[in-house]
Amino acid sequence: MPKVGKNHTLVHSFSALQGQITGAFQDISSDFIPEFVQNLIFRHALVETISNQKGKEPMDPVHGTRTMRKNLVRNLMVLAVTGVMTAAGSMMSFAGVEHDMLADLYQGTLASESGTYTTQAAYPLDQCHEWKMKAKISYFHSIDPGPFILHPEGAGMRVEMTVPNVAQVRQQEAEYDAKIQELVAQTAGMTKDAAIRFFRDYLVANCEYDYGQTSSLPYDCLIRGKSVCQGYTSVMCNLCHEAGIECEYLSGTVTYGGQVMSHSWNRVKLDDGQWYYVDVTLDDTTDSYNYLLVSEEQMNQDHTPDRFIEY
Repeated sequence: MPKVGKNHTLVHSFSALQGQITGAFQDISSDFIPEFVQNLIFRHALVETISNQKGKEPMDPVHGTRTMRKNLVRNLMVLAVTGVMTAAGSMMSFAGVEHDMLADLYQGTLASESGTYTTQAAYPLDQCHEWKMKAKISYFHSIDPGPFILHPEGAGMRVEMTVPNVAQVRQQEAEYDAKIQELVAQTAGMTKDAAIRFFRDYLVANCEYDYGQTSSLPYDCLIRGKSVCQGYTSVMCNLCHEAGIECEYLSGTVTYGGQVMSHSWNRVKLDDGQWYYVDVTLDDTTDSYNYLLVSEEQMNQDHTPDRFIEY
């Protein structure tokens, strides 16, 4: 066996074990914290485990791996018990910051005469976080928002944005919101699954897929009646949210017609507490109900998600 550093052997061994160990960990934590935080916790546990072994007698790979595996699992579970809720609280807190900032930016921009607005407060934002995508899904429905200019101030940033033709955008946003309210009102008294079916049926009947790939906004889908998948998926998020149904925006790839393409779809949580998957775009283009409220296993036969965006 080639000579290698003792920690190299251990890291290699744990790389092979990571899927098994984190699988159990994710079962108890996936509803609390996102995957990237789970990965950070795993790495911290691994570093702690290897650090604790430094300075001790080297162990043979088999016995060493067994012992270190026990130590890794112990450190992992300690971090899970003591850190999951802290991490979840931090993420929920950041989600609140995102909402406050985007609401400030949306309302302030549309209310301004010039269309240029800078948030009143400075927010602790991550430039690479999902808030830019959420601005398009959940707030600015008739334009592609941005560019965003970030002004550092203290520990946070004030966000500046300009909306051209703000009077027209203001009217379009009001038109979009009124349509959302109208459709949701028609689902009063319906179960969640019945309401989702109603929303799906309305979009399929009133929007066509844009094979020219020029329309992607929620407004394009709901008002103009033509969009690619992003428009369908965003409108479903907006309708479900207004109806009190938990809904997420998923993006990734879909295998369709022998080709792998970028795509977006939804998952929704029903009264049984379980997640179900909806792809209105493919239901529309295939003239079927094949992608309405299906299981994760069914959806993942041809869909591969790489991003989950909470509304």
